[in-house]
Amino acid sequence: ADSLSVSQGLGGKGSLLSPKNSTAVQGHRATAASPDFERAITLMQGRHTQDMHDRHISMLHTICKQCAGGFYVHNLGQVEILMGCAARQLRAGNMDYVPPLCELLQVLALPLHKQRSNDDVRYETECTSLI
Repeated sequence: ADSLSVSQGLGGKGSLLSPKNSTAVQGHRATAASPDFERAITLMQGRHTQDMHDRHISMLHTICKQCAGGFYVHNLGQVEILMGCAARQLRAGNMDYVPPLCELLQVLALPLHKQRSNDDVRYETECTSLI
C-alpha cells in the first residue's frame, strides 16, 4: 500500500507530474520535444562545427518537425539567425541546404503562436527584421 501511495504522489491523479499539470515554473508548457534554437545556432556558427553540414541539415529538419504547427513569436530572432546561416551555406554552393530552407519557410508561412497576448508588440523588431 505504501508503494502505491508513493507512485500516486509522483505521477498519480492530481500530482504535479501528471500530464494534465505539466507546466513549467513560469507557466510555459514543458514539452520533451521543444526546439533548442541556441544549440542549433551554436552548431552552425561554431568554429569546430561549422563544416558539419549533415548535422546542420538534420538539426534544421528536427526544428521544423518540432515546430510543425508554427513558430512562437519570441523565437523569430533565432529563426532569422538559422535562416541566415543556411542561406550563407547555400550562397557558398552547398545545395543540400535547399530542403531545410524550404521547410523553414513553410513553417514560417503558418500562423505565429504567442505565449502572452502582447508578444506581437514585445517582439515587433524581430518580426519586422525577419520580413
